[in-house]
Amino acid sequence: MAKLMCLPIQKLKIPNAKRHAPANHDHVQLCESCRDWGHISIHSLDDPVPKDEKDRYTTGRRSVTLEGLAQGAQSQCRMCTSVMSVYDARAREMENVQALPPEDVGVSIDGPFYLDSGGHSLHSPEGRPRRYGDRSDPDHIVVTIFIRVTIKSLAHVAEMKSESFLRSRATRQQGRADRTEEIETSDTSLFTITPLFKLTYSNDDAKVLTRVEEWNVPFFDTTVLRGWLTRCDDQHTGECVGKTVEIENLPAGFRVIDTHEDKIVEPNSSFRYVALSYMWPVGPDNNLRLEKCNIDTLEAPGSLRQVQLPNIISDAIALCRNMGERYLWIDRLCIIQDDEISKPNQINAMDQIYRLASFTIIGALNTRDDIGLPGCAGRPRHASAWSSHYEPEVELQGLRCGITADKAINTTLWNRRGWTFQERLLSRRCLYITHDQVIYKCCEDEAMEMLTWAVHTTPLSLHRDDGGHNDDMYCLEDRSGSSGLSSDEATDALKEPEGGGIFKRTDNDEQFTIQDGVKLAHYCNWIKDYSSRQLSVASDAFSAFAGVANALRPAFNCQMRFGIPEKYIPICLCWDCPGHFSPRGDIPEVPSWSWVSSSRPVTYDCEGEVLGRDFLQIASIVYFYIKTPAKNLLKLQAEERWIQHEVSIQEMAGRDELPPLRGKGIPGEWRSNKDWRECPQNPWTTFARQTLDSEAIKVADLFPGSLVFNTTVACLKIGQLSAPKDKKKSKSDVSNAIILSSNDEHVGTIRMMDHGWIENNCSSVGVQKRFEFIVISGRLQEYFNRKMSAFLNRYSDIWELNVMMVERLPCASFVARRMGIGTVKMCKWKDCSPRWETVVLC
Repeated sequence: MAKLMCLPIQKLKIPNAKRHAPANHDHVQLCESCRDWGHISIHSLDDPVPKDEKDRYTTGRRSVTLEGLAQGAQSQCRMCTSVMSVYDARAREMENVQALPPEDVGVSIDGPFYLDSGGHSLHSPEGRPRRYGDRSDPDHIVVTIFIRVTIKSLAHVAEMKSESFLRSRATRQQGRADRTEEIETSDTSLFTITPLFKLTYSNDDAKVLTRVEEWNVPFFDTTVLRGWLTRCDDQHTGECVGKTVEIENLPAGFRVIDTHEDKIVEPNSSFRYVALSYMWPVGPDNNLRLEKCNIDTLEAPGSLRQVQLPNIISDAIALCRNMGERYLWIDRLCIIQDDEISKPNQINAMDQIYRLASFTIIGALNTRDDIGLPGCAGRPRHASAWSSHYEPEVELQGLRCGITADKAINTTLWNRRGWTFQERLLSRRCLYITHDQVIYKCCEDEAMEMLTWAVHTTPLSLHRDDGGHNDDMYCLEDRSGSSGLSSDEATDALKEPEGGGIFKRTDNDEQFTIQDGVKLAHYCNWIKDYSSRQLSVASDAFSAFAGVANALRPAFNCQMRFGIPEKYIPICLCWDCPGHFSPRGDIPEVPSWSWVSSSRPVTYDCEGEVLGRDFLQIASIVYFYIKTPAKNLLKLQAEERWIQHEVSIQEMAGRDELPPLRGKGIPGEWRSNKDWRECPQNPWTTFARQTLDSEAIKVADLFPGSLVFNTTVACLKIGQLSAPKDKKKSKSDVSNAIILSSNDEHVGTIRMMDHGWIENNCSSVGVQKRFEFIVISGRLQEYFNRKMSAFLNRYSDIWELNVMMVERLPCASFVARRMGIGTVKMCKWKDCSPRWETVVLC
């Protein structure tokens, strides 16, 4: 059902829910708009639908006016009162909502939805899943549901209203239908919540609604959590984690908390341990950490009971103890924080620490206040009005499991912190403890605590939904017809087995796990995620990624160079950061060519949300070397390829023609060979110009970590793209700029630069500003642009060069720092007066 309303919080009068709760034997009072809630048939249970109710049975969205909802609440309609109560609980905390005029606030309500995965059931009519409700009380049937409440701003709709509508408030009554349509079509959501409700119906012929209660599950059940881990141990045969850890596989001085004796210990034999990922709580009472001065004290039995521990740490210790786990690793109590020798070694071994843990407890919270772990004993959860991540499967009225789990984790403050990125990525099994439920993930499965909350009186089994739905959709199947259980036996099977709520984990390009078969696209997406996160100390940007870099080294079978896999360096140099490049300055040892040096978020392939295949397939036309801190010059073992083919530059140079390509929008082979032969930089010239300038090699000694390579360089100008006349630009906005040759011909594009920087650096009459561009690799245009070029008969434009705009330092040799990245039409490079240089990119 759905309702639409505009609510001024100050004028909202909400009846006291407890005071007006009806007696169990009475049906609750409902307004005309909510009358469908009054009969159990709206939930599509196994009960027959009365004839006079069949035409009224609906699912999905319905709408009423604000006046109808407000009148319903004031007349003690229990559904209207309940909806307004949870709305008010959230909206009162948001000043931006309170400041909006009543006519500019809309509330859209969808439901009911149920805590299952919404898959088809073979035994249900019309393909809907069969649901049963809680029938443990012979006099009542309890149905647990959630609804989706979306609060929207209608200010932009008001601006579009006709002048007569704005002037005539007296005629607003006649415009209610139009107003409803405006709310439905508005896409300016302020917030969304998904509160849970428990609805009690009489178990008689009438089956009418007798009670409406807001529903919370205050504590999690550790037997359910243990069930998830046990299932993984039994069914995944060590694929996720091993049973024990050998101490030699961990860094020297590795310590853990002994949860039985409440002390810090340094294991000396094989053992099993749990790790904790959390945000360090703030406040004067949360400063305890392991230091040289207190090691002996904290290694004494019972010592951790004698000190003031942050709530989240004491809860994690208690949780491990309750789950039968003796050892727990927590960074602030297991790393000597003031030891300048052992601390870096421990930080550099984060990949070992988290990957070898039996599982990781993750406090995926939205606050750094020390609230502990919600749901632990003594810390009840009160999240019904605040949860916002239950993603419904609208058609089948269930949950979209994988999406719901990901959203619950991805939207937390914990997930926006820099250090937690590698802790999530490196952990093989995770228990995410959020504000309102626990979510489990391993390499094979996922599970949600909320899927274990629904109560059934029929034995259930989890099976794959092959009815054409998403891979992460599972459903609960009724097996009562074939089990032959008596009603008493069925009642004994009231709850799902321990460890229920499990569904198959789905792999996608956003996966948070490093395993065999990791792809370059995963890496590019991880860099985009990590670089957008917050670090309390900016200079930790490299250290907080060290564990991931260590894990990627064997996954990619190559060295990692300042966070970039050596194997893919020609591609990975082409990262973008919105705005003019702003180096950190606080990590001087990181060169400008590495994304770690950027103080702004970094992205690969900024043209779209999904990383394009064409971006990852390059044409190799540069040999790269690196200057090590020991002043050695090493040739990087970069993968050499020609778009679709993995082939060396040497092999291509020995051929008269380039390797043929397949696919749509590919230029003819004769044209490609002709255009590349005419380009100053191609496989033939690159192979012939391998000798590096000796003076440049010597100068590179001054810049450890610099890349040294031969390439072509051109001095070009910057120009502005023409913007739509109705688009207002501010100097804080970013956009692409055009690259111009000396005769002002448009030859390429530089990506994602500040408008203000572009305006200040464009050439004008009498003032010519030029910038150095160096070639990194070749590429094909993105598929959409290729289609456009072919449509315009501009086939030569399909080939491009990846170029880097650099700032040259005042050295005799060509020493430069990165400024930006872009592309130049390959066929136009010869018109840009390029010259060969040995570039030292520091």
